[in-house]
Amino acid sequence: MSRIPFFLVILFVVIAGLMAWRFGKESYKILPVESPATALHEEKFETWHEFNAPSSNFKAKLPILPQHATERLTDPKTKNVRDYDMYVSEKENGTIFMISLITFLDKSSTYNPDMLLTNIMNDMVAANANNKLKYQKMGSYQGHRSLDFSIENDQATIDVNAFIVDSTLYLLTMISKAEHHNPEEFKYFINSFELKTKPAPAINPEATFPPQK
Repeated sequence: MSRIPFFLVILFVVIAGLMAWRFGKESYKILPVESPATALHEEKFETWHEFNAPSSNFKAKLPILPQHATERLTDPKTKNVRDYDMYVSEKENGTIFMISLITFLDKSSTYNPDMLLTNIMNDMVAANANNKLKYQKMGSYQGHRSLDFSIENDQATIDVNAFIVDSTLYLLTMISKAEHHNPEEFKYFINSFELKTKPAPAINPEATFPPQK
């Protein structure tokens, strides 16, 4: 478990970078803006797009089609290799929706799912001294062990649904300014997410992750 913060730091650096671009300097945009923002109660999600990931087994509804970044990184200490995929979609008001996949290629490592998910949350909270944990709930998401949590700081609110499928860790994230934070958008986002493969049985908290081969 001591090596887990390595890739979480990488993930959070990307998240923090997106926040710095969007919330720290209003003149910059991650994605182009083409028209004025529409109020949520008027929009009713009709303009959201269904996105089918060409290289991953999922689909989801997003405000606009996302940008995609991928990287294969090696832990400098353990030498374990992990694949990172990140899909980012930004609303016109600056709210960011992210789908992040971290795939463990080393099948010999074992992790307790609940501990892994909790460490993800704790590391994200600890990444900023101003972060405060607003909410957390361990449970099941589409038949997979999951953790829902929300973090707040003086710049933004970060809502996360994290879950584990086989050897892949998924993080569904919404980052929004206080004046634009709307839990209904996050609920719609995570409810629209769908794995293209048949859901696996719920994970036993005592099981190992990734599964042994």
